[in-house]
This record gives sequence, structure tokens and C-alpha cells, in this order.
Amino acid sequence: ARGSVSSTRVLLKRYRAVVQALSSKYTLEGKTLAGLRFVDEFMSLSGEQCFRRTVGEMDQRTFADAYQLFKAPASTGRVTLIRPFAVLSPKAMSAAITLPMGIAYLAAVLESAGYPVGVVDALGMDIFRLTSSDCGRFSQQGATGEALLNAIPKDSTIIGISMMFSQEWVLHRAFIQQVKKRFPNAVIVAGGEHPTALPEYVLKECPEIAHVVLGEGELTFLELVHDLALGGDGKAVPGTAHLAADGQYV
Repeated sequence: ARGSVSSTRVLLKRYRAVVQALSSKYTLEGKTLAGLRFVDEFMSLSGEQCFRRTVGEMDQRTFADAYQLFKAPASTGRVTLIRPFAVLSPKAMSAAITLPMGIAYLAAVLESAGYPVGVVDALGMDIFRLTSSDCGRFSQQGATGEALLNAIPKDSTIIGISMMFSQEWVLHRAFIQQVKKRFPNAVIVAGGEHPTALPEYVLKECPEIAHVVLGEGELTFLELVHDLALGGDGKAVPGTAHLAADGQYV
């Protein structure tokens, strides 16, 4: 563990130097670089404290325990999970032809707890569709945003969107804004590598997102859905991030 902490500190020092160099070269629209604050906090800790801050205590509950603890109420809205279209470099020599394992895991957990849930997968809908983005800088693989919107059940009350890679953010953000416009009363939840790495940035850049599920989300998302189904606001659920009423990151 000590070796891991030491190696992590070295990487964080390099990361901090890169961020500082970028911030001095570019004006980031006056936004606070939350990443620097995290690095400073992380590096101020040592040994076991370091891992407790970033990982926390192990949750001893089993999935069977969670299915009973967060069992669907008698009346609950539909949850829809979406994997949007893939965003690639026009010169990429690869294709994003992979199974949507992340949202499939989430759907399986919700279904086991009794929630009505469905999956909308852009690649599964139109896997061979490869077009240029409107700006011409990217290629998009999979069903269009409009096709995805039309595939979302109209009775969806919670819409979860998986976002894995940061190069996809700009186009996926535009899609999320379209989702919220089409489903204004639905609660939008984001998860995946990109929002986990930059939750504050994602929430502030896309206020249509109500919650971010951090890290591995099976149990966290189940608890969040349960709280929302009972009429809560989901803001006390561990492992999630949101913006407070005053716009502060929580």
C-alpha cells in the first residue's frame, strides 16, 4: 500500500504541474480548477488516511441484502438507462463495437429489486451507422440523438446516461440537454468514467444533470432510485454528487 501511495503522489505532482501550466496559458472561463483542490487535499494525507479519503470503508452488504433494503415501492416510475452514440476521431482505426455492460449491470440490479427498467443502446440500435458530427471534427457511431429520444419510453421518471470518455462530452452534453427538453419532469443521472473523474465540472456545465453516480454504481444507483421513488431528493445518498440550491458542489 505504501508503494501505491508513493507512486500516486508522483503522478499527482505531475498532474498538478500540467494543470497549472494549462491554466496559465488558457483562460478557462474563470472557472475554479477543482482538480487542483483535490490534488492538494489528497497529497496532504498519508498512508491509510489517503485510501480512507478516496475509497472509504468496505460496504459489508450483499446484493441480496440491497435488493430487500431498497426494494421497489408498490408504485414506482420507469427507469431508462442510455448508452449514447460513440464519438470518435475521424482518423480513428478502431470502432466502439462493445456490449453495454455498464448499463446492463445497472438494469439487472434494478430489475432484481423490482423496478421497471429498460435499456436504450445507441450502438445496438444502429451499430453500422457512422457519420460526421455537425462540427466536422468527430465521427459518431450508432443511432442519432433523435432516434434515441424517440426510443425513450414516455413514462420514464429517471433517466440514467452512461458517459465513458471525455472526448465524447461535448456531444453527449448536447444530447442530455435534448433529453431534458423532451422529458422535463424526469430526473437525469449521469455515470461512467468521465463524470466520475470530473463530477463538479459535469454538473456545472450541464445543469440538466441532477445527480452523478461516482465509481462502480450498481448499489449506489439502486439506493438513489429507491430514495427518489419514495419522494426523496436523493442528495443524501452516499457515492453521489450534486449541486446545492446555491450552486455549490456537494
